[in-house]
Amino acid sequence: MTAKNEIASGFQIAFFIFAVLLLAVPADRYFFSRWEWAAKLGIPVGRIMILVLTAALFLAVPALRRICKDLLAVPIPEKNLPELAAVALLELGVGFAALGAWALWWWWSGGETTLAHHFSEPMSDTTLLERALSVGGVVTALLLGGFVAPIVEELVFRGLLYRAWERQWGWFPAAIASSLVFAYMHAAVYISQFIGGLLFVGLYRRTGSLRAAIAVHSIYNVALWYPLAGRFVVPAGRETGAIHVWSPNLVCLAVVIVAVPVYMWMSRDAKAARARDAVDPDATILRI
Repeated sequence: MTAKNEIASGFQIAFFIFAVLLLAVPADRYFFSRWEWAAKLGIPVGRIMILVLTAALFLAVPALRRICKDLLAVPIPEKNLPELAAVALLELGVGFAALGAWALWWWWSGGETTLAHHFSEPMSDTTLLERALSVGGVVTALLLGGFVAPIVEELVFRGLLYRAWERQWGWFPAAIASSLVFAYMHAAVYISQFIGGLLFVGLYRRTGSLRAAIAVHSIYNVALWYPLAGRFVVPAGRETGAIHVWSPNLVCLAVVIVAVPVYMWMSRDAKAARARDAVDPDATILRI
């Protein structure tokens, strides 16, 4: 396998991702948005169809189906379960830290007035809880966020895109590049998804199992559901603009700033990654 072919495989996968997005945007705007029943229930049909289309391609194309089967076949080593739990907690902290970083920036640049302006009280807790427990809220958080999205997205971004770029550029540039693409897919939360992508890469390298990244991804999505940790991500009293109400987020920010670089440094020479590559050196080369 030449370097030229390896580069092509990585960009084939990237092109595949953006092609799906390019087709999904007009489909959502001119077709799925007209489904009144879905709009009334708050079900994000467009995003669901992106994942369904991607999953369908995985099943329809023999080469992709074989790769996905191999990637999902590797179990999580029992010795890494405590690490998985720790990374899940760190990933949850990233969600808090991202908002803490924005709060700190707006407070520093414009004081309490600017901070209060950006984090006003849009809806009551009762309204937010009712929305989270609605059919659309449950489908989005539990079915889509807790099951479908983690599997499909980890196969695409860590199992395919990261692995292809890793072979050409090395693990760290590939981790940065694939995490940037992953963040672009979640445009409303660039920072947390970028850092989350790095953590998923590190966990995948250290465990050798894509299931570990899927598990943490799923835990994070479900945990941020409003009835759970999601109701605490933006603190009560934020409408005052007082920076002290953001203390939990700022503590998480301090932890993340230290812990994420340390974890990525720990992932630089992962034995599990070397063992994984030795077993299946061409697992992520896209041959169609």
